[in-house]
Amino acid sequence: MDDLREPSAEMAAAATIQKLEHAWEQLRREEVRRYGKKLTPEEAMLLEEMTKSLLQKVLRQPVQQAAGHRGETGAWINSLTELFDLEKQPAPLARR
Repeated sequence: MDDLREPSAEMAAAATIQKLEHAWEQLRREEVRRYGKKLTPEEAMLLEEMTKSLLQKVLRQPVQQAAGHRGETGAWINSLTELFDLEKQPAPLARR
């Protein structure tokens, strides 16, 4: 029976990570759009690259922790969901 629960727990963890990534990416895009208007095209491109890199670094830790908490997935998902208010975050479209 545990074998049946593990894939669904992994799917829930993956969905939570996707929601977290989507929420932060939306925030990043909004801020780049807001501040990018005040910049030269070269500065705007640099801002885009910098914020993407920063976002990847910020999200690396939760993704690594997800891999390390396989037995405690439910508590981990609940913590992330509450901390970042992911209940209100729509599920992102599947990656292509």
